[in-house]
Amino acid sequence: MDGQFSSPHALRSPFAPFSRPTSLFIRFYFNISHTTAMPSASQYKPFLDLINAIHLQAETARYLAISGIALLLYDWLTTLDEEVKYIWGRKWTLARMVYHLNRVLPLLLIGFDTQCKKIILSYSYGVIALLVLICTTSIIRCWALYGQKWILWLLIPGLIVTVGHATLEATINIDKTTALVNPVPELLQGCLVSIPNDIWLAYFSGVLYEVVVFCLIVWRIWYLGDGLGLTPLMRQLLNNGAWYFAVNLALMLFSCVGSAYPSTIIMANGSGLLTALSSIMCSRIFFSMHEFASQDRVHLSLGPPLGSSVRGSGIITGEFAIPMETFSDGSRSPSGLQVTFDTPPQSLGRSTSSKGKSAARSSDKLSV
Repeated sequence: MDGQFSSPHALRSPFAPFSRPTSLFIRFYFNISHTTAMPSASQYKPFLDLINAIHLQAETARYLAISGIALLLYDWLTTLDEEVKYIWGRKWTLARMVYHLNRVLPLLLIGFDTQCKKIILSYSYGVIALLVLICTTSIIRCWALYGQKWILWLLIPGLIVTVGHATLEATINIDKTTALVNPVPELLQGCLVSIPNDIWLAYFSGVLYEVVVFCLIVWRIWYLGDGLGLTPLMRQLLNNGAWYFAVNLALMLFSCVGSAYPSTIIMANGSGLLTALSSIMCSRIFFSMHEFASQDRVHLSLGPPLGSSVRGSGIITGEFAIPMETFSDGSRSPSGLQVTFDTPPQSLGRSTSSKGKSAARSSDKLSV
């Protein structure tokens, strides 16, 4: 028996085709002859090393998947009171559907055990569906700050392009992905598939989209608070947006960059870590904004309005343009948020007036 090996990345069955390049494969050629001598143990070392590398990556991916499910369940249980308060018992709206999909979809993607082809299809397109939920949350935050239709005309087509690119790349790579026959089921458990090297392109558009949205949010907050300081709403959006962006970008970079290297490709695509933690971040953003909306609000008026000839003389408003009932409960609370900024000249003093709920009805509002 004579064995020949090539390229140490993923395991390929001896019966699988080799017409397409893949990231990981082994080829076996067996010539059975009664006259050939038995091979030495050193001839099997590359094969054994490859099996060991695949086993280590698969075990790491499994532990990450178990950790992801545990984190999802823990987050669900620890925020159950907030879910009951802000989600349950309220009419079905776009935001409620997005919330429930964000909660349930990751568990479906990570937790189901079925045929290899179904796993590939469900996980690939399921991650794209989760990308839509993540980007929708980003659009809501951005629209809340701008309150102008042009931001929607910018972000929604951008989302369509992003999802279209991710879907195209996923479809192409699914066609290139081959389920393999497991040669050592006692050692390697689960599905063995050959994954193309360019799978990272499916994540790349999502990374760019999140960068653009975060830059828009930071610029708008800086513009509204320039010289006047940040309002509680701006600070809330900035803090949440920064943390959300940092965590989500790190996860997407892990999936994107990790998919480009054979040593991490299994962990990046098979662990479900991006799915689990992105879902948690989306839920936290929802609850954070609901909690902020339910608090009492303060009306700030800094000086009288000035003529249009003075820079910044017009009322600079930061409007949370989307009433939260559009995305949550369908009922308007008597409490609202109003923050109105007037930029006075140096000769004018600044006056700050605080009013209760009855006065909170104007430009910068967040209603539930």
